[in-house]
Amino acid sequence: MTNLNTLYTNWTPRFLIVSKVLGREVQAVAIPENQWLEIMKTFNSQRNAEAMYEMSQGLNTGFITFETENPIEGKVTIEDYASKALK
Repeated sequence: MTNLNTLYTNWTPRFLIVSKVLGREVQAVAIPENQWLEIMKTFNSQRNAEAMYEMSQGLNTGFITFETENPIEGKVTIEDYASKALK
């Protein structure tokens, strides 16, 4: 089993990809964990925000793990997805 930290040892931070796609600087800001749920509620329904928060908690604590040491990569890069989603 693999936890989230192991899977993301060689990845580009999302804010750098968003910055590249938007063509301007984007600053990553750490949000205290006790504020996550309230912030998630601002862009999601109560139920979805609670589910997203619980999933984040499970991944961060290692309660939720991935079953493979070799994740399957898709054909769409995060850069391609972000350029379509953010423009």
